[in-house]
Formats: sequence, structure tokens, C-alpha cells
Amino acid sequence: MIPREDLEKLKSKMVPKEDVEKLKSEMVPKEDVEKLKSEMVPKEEVEEMKTLMVSLEEFEELKEANDSEVAFLSKKVEETERQCKEARAMVQKLEADNTSLTRQLEDQVSPSKVLADKNSQLVKELNSKMAQLQEFNEEHVETVKITKELLREKEKENRELKQAMKSLQREADDSQEEVSILKEQLKKNADTAASKSTEQENAVKTMKQEVKSLEGRVKKLTEESLQLKDQLKDREKDSASKAVQQENHMLELETLSFELETTKRDKSKLEKQLKLQQEEASMRKADENQQLEEMDRLKDEIQGLKSENLQAKEKLRDLEEENSLKATFVEKEAIQMQALKEKIESVEGENLDLKVELEEAKDVTAQLNERIKELQEEECKKVGEAEKRESVQMQSLRDQINTLQQQNTDLQDNLSSQDVRMREAREINTQLGTRVQELERERALRIIGEETESNQLKSLKNQVQSLEDEKQQIQDKLKEQVQSLDLENQQLQDRLRQKEAETANRAAEDAKIEGKLEEFKSKLARLEEINQEQQTRLEKQESLIAQSAADGRVKKQVEALRSQLSRLQLQHTEANRRHKEQISTYRTHLLSSIQGTMDVEVETALKQILQVRGSAEDYC
Repeated sequence: MIPREDLEKLKSKMVPKEDVEKLKSEMVPKEDVEKLKSEMVPKEEVEEMKTLMVSLEEFEELKEANDSEVAFLSKKVEETERQCKEARAMVQKLEADNTSLTRQLEDQVSPSKVLADKNSQLVKELNSKMAQLQEFNEEHVETVKITKELLREKEKENRELKQAMKSLQREADDSQEEVSILKEQLKKNADTAASKSTEQENAVKTMKQEVKSLEGRVKKLTEESLQLKDQLKDREKDSASKAVQQENHMLELETLSFELETTKRDKSKLEKQLKLQQEEASMRKADENQQLEEMDRLKDEIQGLKSENLQAKEKLRDLEEENSLKATFVEKEAIQMQALKEKIESVEGENLDLKVELEEAKDVTAQLNERIKELQEEECKKVGEAEKRESVQMQSLRDQINTLQQQNTDLQDNLSSQDVRMREAREINTQLGTRVQELERERALRIIGEETESNQLKSLKNQVQSLEDEKQQIQDKLKEQVQSLDLENQQLQDRLRQKEAETANRAAEDAKIEGKLEEFKSKLARLEEINQEQQTRLEKQESLIAQSAADGRVKKQVEALRSQLSRLQLQHTEANRRHKEQISTYRTHLLSSIQGTMDVEVETALKQILQVRGSAEDYC
């Protein structure tokens, strides 16, 4: 973007109003034109000269010729005045165009700065969001894997508990059968016990006590089996809720991965746009260098015109000196007449050269105006492009406008110098008015000159008409450019509104993601609490089993359960190790899939994950 210092430099380089007023003051005013008219040879002096030197018939003819020449010169003066007015109008128009261009540039620079700042902020926010999403995705994947492993372990524990319950029920049934057998034996022994001694009664008492203890143990085992069934039901409910939570987490992961892919695509698009803008800026720099070379060539041509004007001025001065010398020598009038004829011819040739130079200067001004129009059109096209390119191009365009304005001032100086030369030519014509006899002899030549001058007047009128047409075309093009600038400004405002809406939507999405993160954290805390509760329950069950391990069979069962616990712990450690390895491999494959390089291993791993998920859903 254009810094404020460069804008101040551009404003300082532009043409101020004081210089324009100075140019206006340097142009030929009407008072000078009236003064020139007053300095011309009046009719009375011409008549006196004719009475002194020529007869009446010749005097009348000379008078008509002089009147026609005066009319021609007055027409020329009016034409020069008109040209001066047109030049002033062009200067005013250039001033207005300059001010309008500066305003448009300032109006266009300010929204482009705002857009650049907003784009940079958006890019920074996108990068930060991408980093946060990647971190969250990694953490979320790890937590999902951990929850899956926990669910698998809990399912294994539930299966083992079911098997233990079945074995306990079998043992309880066996113990009940033994109790029934013992009762029958007691009944039989009671029938035969009447004849036995007190020792047998004591044995019966001990047997009854053992039966009571066994019945108490059976009751405890049945109560424990009921408790284990309730725990199994609770765990099945928890596993179902955890499966639902896991599915929700997987859906959240899929949405987050989709958002990551969209943000990466947006970032790649922005990078491609930046590369294209840099390439276009390099192309524009080459075009600007070519334009600068053309401007240098035009400057050289203007310098050549200035040198030609100086040479013409020197020639006119030489002619004035020769005329002053010849005025002192009245006796050598015939020689002076011949010399004056030659000088008149040379002056007329110089006048023709001056007219040609004026036409060339007008052509140069027309070319410069066309160049200004082209530059303005290019400037209008450049406004809609990227901010980096605008700063360089606007600087170059302003420099080009300043150079064109400088060239315009140089051309106006050339026009003023040509007006001075015309004044000098008029003074020579006034001096030549005294040579009436020579005018009489040159009458035929003057008639031919008048015809050529009438043709020149027609050509000048045609040129004036063409200049007016070009002026109208320039005004129409400027109006179209202003309309296009208004449309581009409206488009920029619409883009700003879209960007603001997108930022608001993204802020809402960020808030939703933060809410989901908080919900996920609360769910993890709840899972940890449930895990701790289950561990406390298992510890209580182990303590109950240890308390009920007084019998030999129960001791064996406790030892078997302990061996199973040790095996399960070993399996748990091995499963944790495998789980960590799977997490590391999944991370690497996830990074490779995000980078766009999908390997065969990644596909197999994804298939395994989907199969595990499908089996978990079927189990639930």
C-alpha cells in the first residue's frame, strides 16, 4: 500500500494552482492584442504614402489590397486569441482532471488499505484456528482411542465377571445339593441316633453347626451373585451410553477434519492469488518502463522544437536589424526594395514554417491528451486489482501525470513564444506598409497568398472542429471512468460486507467449537469418575471375597481369581502398550493424510478402525 509519506510527496509534485495562475498571466491578454492593432499602420498614413508615391488609380487598388491585408491580419489576430482561449480552457480542464484524479486516488487508497489490513488479520486468524484445530484433533483422537480401549477392557471385565457369576452359581448349586444330601443323612442318622451314644449326638451337633455355616455361606454367595448381576446391568448401561458418546465424538472429529480441509483449501487459494498478483506487478513494471522511455522520447522532440523556435527568433532579429539599416539608406531604395521582396518571401516562408510548427505542436498536444486518457483508463483498470500492485502503479501514474503536465506547460511556453514571433512578423508587416509600391508590384503574389491562406483557414477550422470533437470524446470517457469507479467502489463495499459476515460466522463457529470442547472435557471427567467408582467396587468385591475365603473351596476360588487378575493385569499392560503404539502410528498416518499423501498403510489402518467401530456397534 502507498504510505502517507509517498502521498505527501505526490501532492508536493503535483501542479499547484499558483503555477497555473502564473501560466494564465503569462498568456497573451486582450490588451496586448489591442495594442498590436493600434501599432499597425493606419489607413491615413497609407493614403498619404500613396499620394506621395502613387497615382489615384494605383492608390485605390493599393487601398483595397491593404484593406484586405488588414482584414486578413485582424482575422489572424482573432484566431490567435481564440487559440489562446482554447489553451486556457485546456489548462483549466487539466487542473480539474488533476484534482479529480487526486481525490479518486485518495478515495481508492483508503479502502484498499482497510481491505489489506482486514485480509492480513483474516489470514492470521485462519492460521491460528488451523493450529488450534490440529491440536484439538490430535488430543481428541487420543482421547477417543483411550475411551475405546477402556470400553474394550470394561467389556472383557464384564465377560469375566459373567463367567465368574456362572461358576459361583454352579458352586452354589453344588453346595445346595451337598446340604440336601447332608440333611438326608442327618435324618437317617437321627433315626439311628437314638440307639447311639452321646458321642454321636455331639457329632450330630457339630454337623448341624457345619450345615448352618454352609447355609449362611450360600446366602452370602446368592446375595453377592445378585449384586454382581446388578453391577453387570449398570455396566451394560454405561457401555451403551459410552458407545453413544463415542459415536458423537467421531461425528465431531469428522466435522473438525472437514473444517480443517476447508481452511487449508482457502489458504492455498489465497497463496495462489498472491502469486498471481506478484506476477502481474512484474508485468506492470515492464510496461511502466516502456512508458517512461516513450516520455523521454517526447521530451527530446519538445527540446528539438524549442531549439527550432530559438533559431527562428534569431532569424527574425537579423531581419529587424537589416530593415533598420536599410531604412537609413533612402537613396538605395531600389536595392532595398529588392532585398525587401526577398525578405518578404523569407518571412512568408517562416510564417508557413511557424504554422506548420503550430500544427505539429497541436498534434503533439493531441497525442499527449490521448496518452493522458490512456493512462487514466489504465489507472481506472488498476484500481480493482490487488493492493501491492496499486501502490507501485499509482506512484508511476502520478509521476507520468506530472510529466505530462510539465510537457503541457512546455507546449504552452512554445505557444507563447510563437505568439511573440507572430508579433514580430506583424511589426515587419507594418514596416513593409511604407513600401506601397512594392505591394503594388506584389499584388499578384498576394492574391495567390490569400488563396493559400484561405485554404489554411479552412484547414485550421477543420482542426478546431476535430479538437472540439476530441474534447467531447474526452469528457464522455471521463464520465464513463467516473461511473466505472463508482461501480468498483460499490463492489469493494459489498466485498467488505461479505468479509464482515464471514468473520461473524467464523466467530460463531469458534464459539460452538469451544462449547463442544467444554462438553468433551466434562464427559472425560465423568468417565474418570465412573472408572474410579468401578475400581472402588472391585476393591470392595475383592475384600468381600477375601472375608468369605474361610472355606477351602472358597480359598481355591480366590486363588484362581487372583491368578486371573494377574493375567488380566498383564493383558491390560500389554493392551496399553499396543494402544500407545497404535496411537503413534495413527498420528503419523493422520498427518500424512492431512498433507495429502495417502499410503496403503493408512488405508488399512482406517479399515481396521472402521471394523472395530462396526463390531463395537454390533456388540452394543
